[in-house]
Parts: sequence; structure tokens; C-alpha cells
Amino acid sequence: MQQIWIIRILKTNNTSDFFVLNDKGQFFNRPLRNIGTAINTPNGLLINAANQDNQWGYLNHNAEWVIKPQFEQAKAFNSTGYARVQLDRQWGVIDCTGKFIIPCQYPYSTPIDSYFWFATNKNRKTFLFSLTDLQQYQLNLPSLSESAIFSPRPTLHTIKTFDSLGLVPIITTTRENYYTAYFNHHAEMVIHYKEGVGSPFSYKGAAPFKDTKSNKYGLINTNGEWILKPTYQKISNFNQENLAYFNKDNFTGGCLDAKGDIIFEFPLDECFDDSYLNCGLIKTKKSFITQESGEVVINFAENNIEYAHSFFEISNISIIRSKESNETMEPKWGIANNKGDIFYKEQWIEPLSKYKENGYYYNTPIGQKHILPAFITSQNSIEYVLSNGEIIATLQFDANNVLFKDNQHNTVVSYPKNQIEQPELLFNRDFHNFPKYSDEELKLLIEELLTNPTQPFKFVDFIYDDHRGESRKIHQYNEYEINYAKYDEDELALLPCGAIKTIAVSYYSEYDWGNYLFLSDQSFSLFQKNYQILRTQLINLLGEPHTTHSDAEEDYTEWKTFDNRYITLLSIAYTGDGDFQTMLCLYVSDKYYNYSLNYSEE
Repeated sequence: MQQIWIIRILKTNNTSDFFVLNDKGQFFNRPLRNIGTAINTPNGLLINAANQDNQWGYLNHNAEWVIKPQFEQAKAFNSTGYARVQLDRQWGVIDCTGKFIIPCQYPYSTPIDSYFWFATNKNRKTFLFSLTDLQQYQLNLPSLSESAIFSPRPTLHTIKTFDSLGLVPIITTTRENYYTAYFNHHAEMVIHYKEGVGSPFSYKGAAPFKDTKSNKYGLINTNGEWILKPTYQKISNFNQENLAYFNKDNFTGGCLDAKGDIIFEFPLDECFDDSYLNCGLIKTKKSFITQESGEVVINFAENNIEYAHSFFEISNISIIRSKESNETMEPKWGIANNKGDIFYKEQWIEPLSKYKENGYYYNTPIGQKHILPAFITSQNSIEYVLSNGEIIATLQFDANNVLFKDNQHNTVVSYPKNQIEQPELLFNRDFHNFPKYSDEELKLLIEELLTNPTQPFKFVDFIYDDHRGESRKIHQYNEYEINYAKYDEDELALLPCGAIKTIAVSYYSEYDWGNYLFLSDQSFSLFQKNYQILRTQLINLLGEPHTTHSDAEEDYTEWKTFDNRYITLLSIAYTGDGDFQTMLCLYVSDKYYNYSLNYSEE
């Protein structure tokens, strides 16, 4: 089977360059707007992709157009060699040579399921197509009850995939609830409506089923009867080994068979997610274990792993982070594969993660589908890595250019530096956030603050300013730029006057830190450490402080000057709307707003 990898380089004009790396180690660069999924078909490996005019077609493993860009949308082929495509907002089906099997004349359709496809015409009639013999069968949804005179006729909601028994669960709705019925390859109802949401059957005749009254999952048989009463928060679809995975609650997951018998259990620290099942492994709270037996492959504690990302299914890579014994030491980032191998590189600072794409914010390490995971390095570059730890390509940022190099350090493409988006740190940013002051530099800073003109100032606030959500970039912030019209007299009375130096600030939106809970503790610990370092230096320079305060949110130390002003070192952490910010600053103040000065209210 052919294999390809994709390297995506973000450009400053909100476009991307895509490099296709085939299994011969060859790089191909094509001007693309988007790229999808590579599938091995009867006609070789094919990748759905869009050119710069946003027309979709299909590339081969050498990044050559074998089905030219011509479609509004083109979904990935399935392994049987069929793909659905769209023209004039109508869906049809092609084979892997590009020949139309069904013309584009259906406004709604489902993904192709092996050799079968559901599509709905403009009259809202739904048909099941057999792609091998092009037979079509109209899907008719009968009333919920054949005996009731006024039984409601449900509305089609979701069509799932055919199972190994040749049945497809079709979810319907009424005003009151969801109902599931199972149909065969001729669109005939085989299992009548059952209240709830059903999933495909295993080859041994068990299907996960969600009871909508209790909002819990159980198992049913092919008669629609409960094999396992609905008591679980989630049960996944059965795999080829006839096993399904569940979570009882947010703390316990496990594996069960078609009889509902539990094979093994494992601890969780959050709700179970299907991505935890990639690459033949299960991600648990404490380890990666095999899906078949629950055998531990990578124990997090034994390998000093603080965080592990779910495996990327195609690259066979999990991004991991080490837990250092000293919380103020910068943790290492690396990768693991499903064999249990772990790789760290000294130069890796943190994994490359998405920031903003198509107007949406992302915070997850890259590596989805065929995109290779990558790391930001201490050599001002990005390194793209395979599951065996091999660095297959590098994006090197020089003074004026950005060089994309292969694993032999040969330059494939050179860009002007202003064309390529330089990566921003997220996970380890705070370790690189603090300037180091010598005693002499700190003394000069104090003198500068004391001699600067006295004026009102505010503290940096990225939670409620105009850049909310853009936490990857710390924007310029003017502490002296104050809209006085927004302040009443009581608020003005609390506004400090003097001069301020913001030494370091770190802001994380809920989109960033919500999936990485270590960020809040890490940020707070590092700011505390640097606060104590500066406090000790200032005591050596200024003597014992006038006031010291410490609580869960802020620490400050004040020194009183001969002219009754105050030199204050402040470390503060605060939250708002799920975001959090930590800040360290040094300022000189008169304590209160100076009413003797006249300030514009504009």
C-alpha cells in the first residue's frame, strides 16, 4: 500500500503551502488551497485537494492531478473506489478513474458506505443506491405504530453506516423524541422503531443504544431488546474484534463484549472520547493500553509523562510532555509510538500547534490526518518528525529567508521571511517570558521610574481588551492610554499615578488552557518564582520593605521613598470568562489619582 505525508506551511497572507512526501522520500510542492485525506483505491492512492481557485480534484502519491480540479467539493474516496462530489450544489458519485457513476443531481447526501449511498432529491425523497449494479430503492419511513390511528410519522434525522449484518441504523425524530429503526440493503425496515439513538450492530448481533429518557447507553439485540440495560455514559461502536469501549462516569472506562460482559476496566480523568481509541491503543488516565487485552504499553508515571495527546491515527504519534521534579524547570516535549518507543530531542521547545484558520482559533498540536507533527526548536526552526523519531524535514528561519529543507539538509524551497508565519509559543511560553535583570539594570529601572513624569496608569488587561481570544500573541499594551470617560469618581480615586514597567505578562484564553490544565499552575508558579527573585534583589537595593502582602491572587511588596511615594513590585493572577492572566510589574506611584492635574476625557 502506498503512503504519503503532508507538511503544511502557514503563510502571512492566510494561505498555506502544502508539501507532499511520498514513501520514496520525494517532496512535491503544489499550489493548493486545501488538502484532504489520502486513500488507497483500486486505482492507487488518491488525495482529495483544492487548487488555489478552490476547485477540488484528486492527486496521486506524486502530487499529480489524476482527476483534474473541477468540483465545488470532492470528498475522500473510500477503499472500494467511490467518492461523492458536488457540482452546482448537487451531489453525485464518481469512481476512482473520475467516471460518473451517478450524476450530480441530489442536493443532500450521506457519505458513501462501502458500495452503498443515500441521497435525497429536490422533492425530499430519499433513495438508497447500490453502486455495484446501480439499483436504487426509495426509503419510506412508516408511522411509529402500525396499529394506532393517529400515530405520528417521524422525520428523517441521521443515516449511519451499514454494519457487518447488512443493517443500517436510521435515526428519526418527532416533536417529542428520537427513534431508531434498522433497514437492509433494499431500504426495507428490518427492526422497527425503538425510542432512542442506535448504532451499528457487531457481527455477533449487539448494538450500542442510547436511551433518550435516561440519557444513558446500553446494548440491544437484533430484536430490539436490551442485552445490557442503559446504565453507561457512553459506549463506542464495536470494533473488528467484537469489542466496544465505555465509560461509566468521568473516572472509570472499560471494554466489554457483545454479551455486555466487562473484559477490563481502566481509570479516566475526563469523559471518554473516541479519539482515545486510535492506533490499537486506549488512552487512560495513567497509561496507554492495548484495545484487545488492556495490557499497558506506556505507563505515564514510570516514564515521567505529565501530559499525553491522543494518538494521531495515520502518523502513529502521540505528543507527550515530561513532568520535571522542579516545577520551575522547563519540561521536555517529545513523541511516543504505539510500540511504546519514546523520543525526546534536546532542541525541541514545544509542539507546533494551530493558531488561527478560517477565522477559528485552535490550540491542538498539529498531526491530524496526513499532516506530520512538528516541533518548534531552540534553533529558530520547525522540525517535522516521523513515528520512529526521524526528523524528515525542517523549516529554518534565517535573518532574511525561510528555508524548507529535507532530511539531508538540502533546500527544497526558499521564501522571503515576511511571507511565512513565524510560530508562536503556547505551552512553554512562560519559560521564555521573563527578562533577567542584573542589580545594576534594576537600579537604573528604578531611577527611570522615579524620574518619569507622574501620570495615571492602568495595569495590563488582555482578558477584557480588544484582543480577547488571541492569546498566542501578546500585543503591545499602553498602560498610560486611559479612556477617562469610562471611569466614575470612585474608580478614578483608585487609579494609581506615577510610572510603571510591566516586566512580564501571560494571557491564556479558555480555548487554550481548557484542554491543558497544567498551563494555569505552570504560569502561576513561574511568576511566583520570578517575583521572589526580583523581591530579593530589591530588598538588597532598597532595604526592608514598608508593606508586604500575599494571598491566593496577588503578591506585592512596597518600599516608601523619602518623598512619600511608593515603589511596588506586584505579581497578580486573575480570571474572567474562563480566561486567565498572570502579570509581574514594577511601578512608582503616589498611591492615588492626582486631582490637581487636568486630564482630557476624550
